[in-house]
Amino acid sequence: MRRCSPSSGRFALVATIAALACAAPAARAQTDTLSTDLLEDLDRQMEAVKDSSEDLWQEYQKYRPEADDEDTQTTGERVEIGNDTTIAAGETVSGDAVAIGGTVHVYGKVEGDAVAVGGSVVLHEGAEVDGDAVAIGGRVRTNGDAKVHGQKVSVNIPLPFGWMHVDRDGDDITLRPSRGVQFVVRLLLLGLGLFLTWLLHLLMERRLDATSRRVEGEPGQSFLVGILGLLGLPIAFVLVSILLAITVVGIVAIPFVFLFGIGLGWAGFAASCLAVGRRVTSMRAGEGLATSGGSSRQLVLGFVTISAFGILTLVLHLVGPAMGPVTLFTGIVHKFVVLFASTLGFGALLLSRLGTQLPGGAPAYVPNRPWETATPPTLPPPPPPAPPAPPTGPVE
Repeated sequence: MRRCSPSSGRFALVATIAALACAAPAARAQTDTLSTDLLEDLDRQMEAVKDSSEDLWQEYQKYRPEADDEDTQTTGERVEIGNDTTIAAGETVSGDAVAIGGTVHVYGKVEGDAVAVGGSVVLHEGAEVDGDAVAIGGRVRTNGDAKVHGQKVSVNIPLPFGWMHVDRDGDDITLRPSRGVQFVVRLLLLGLGLFLTWLLHLLMERRLDATSRRVEGEPGQSFLVGILGLLGLPIAFVLVSILLAITVVGIVAIPFVFLFGIGLGWAGFAASCLAVGRRVTSMRAGEGLATSGGSSRQLVLGFVTISAFGILTLVLHLVGPAMGPVTLFTGIVHKFVVLFASTLGFGALLLSRLGTQLPGGAPAYVPNRPWETATPPTLPPPPPPAPPAPPTGPVE
């Protein structure tokens, strides 16, 4: 057996170390290549997972409408008035799901009843209703494997007395007042306008009488001043509001300043009504009376005359959609007539210094407070007539 000398063993050890040192860079390079390929492969897999996750999320959002809150478990009833009621997928309502004037969409589970008044009940795929599904003024629809353990009731009849009209667009149902109800409401609003105009005339009769005289005597100048006044009124309101906003009391007074501006415009409209009524009365009777009762009748007559196109619009709207273009035209004319009368009266109100001055600069009789009844000034009694001269004798 051959024995190895110490020198030969040391040589072999050195050779082994040198070989390992030479092989290390190659092994490291191979390891780096493997690591790079592995990372790229992992990146591709992560991108694929991300893409598939986004597709699944979009598909999930397509079939799951947004819930009103973040909880997936909801207790109690769900009631909406004027809006749709939506029970999302995975959501459970322990009570009833009700929509008044809307549609009930069920994607999850309703342990009570699903009721829609003036709408439909739509059960989407996977939905479940333990109670009844009732639609008044609509219908009950089930899609896919939706389940209703109770009864399905659809009452597709008009509402009582025809007060409401139901517009259906698929599953979306909109309630709107019928033409008769709209006519009554607009007629009441017109009557309210007449009442407020009469009340304003009652509070400041003499001022409105002086303003209406300006409307009759200086219509062109009144209209131009009215246009400038209406254009400057918002600017004045903003400036006054800024000044009042400095103090707390001023902030409280800002709404009253706004109401004061509206009152001025309404007073101008009332003055125009009074002037038109006086002119119509003069044409019919040959003379214009200015008494208290006569001025009230003239105000009402003028209001009806100015609002004639508005009244005609109400009647045409009641007839039906066949008069649609004519109704639109008369409505636009009515708005222009009211705007013209308000502008004319507002300008006359400014020219008359809020009804304190008659045309020509003559002062008007106005009370200290607008709700007082004005009385003409008391004049001293005229001196008694002189006694007759004594008779004289005949002249000889």
